[in-house]
Amino acid sequence: MTNVPGLTGVNESIVSMKKVDTALKTAVSTNVLELAKQIATEAARLVPIDTGALCDSIQYYKVDDFTAEIVAGSPGEWNRNMTGPKSDVGYAAFVEFGTSRMDAQPYMRPAVDAMVKEFGFTGYLQLSVNKALK
Repeated sequence: MTNVPGLTGVNESIVSMKKVDTALKTAVSTNVLELAKQIATEAARLVPIDTGALCDSIQYYKVDDFTAEIVAGSPGEWNRNMTGPKSDVGYAAFVEFGTSRMDAQPYMRPAVDAMVKEFGFTGYLQLSVNKALK
């Protein structure tokens, strides 16, 4: 980088900003997966239990550094990277949304709502920023 007369510390500032960028990406990635884990745990707590198969099918996994997915259902619907118990449950959506013969018994949406209520839409992002700037 070329030094500009009268400006000092530019190179050091750029290095510092790159460190913050890396730290922020790491913190957000970690917090996204942690939030997915908390939502999956809350969904498992809320799901109606008969045999326990639907509860066992609730899983979360990392899609990329900034995306996680929480799923419930049969293993055929799951991403190949998933681990953990794999109950064959093809009725997960029917329980969540109901049918013409059965009322909905939501467990995923209330789990997400609980996390939004606790942290707000930007709460996890704020935690990530604070963590990165320490």
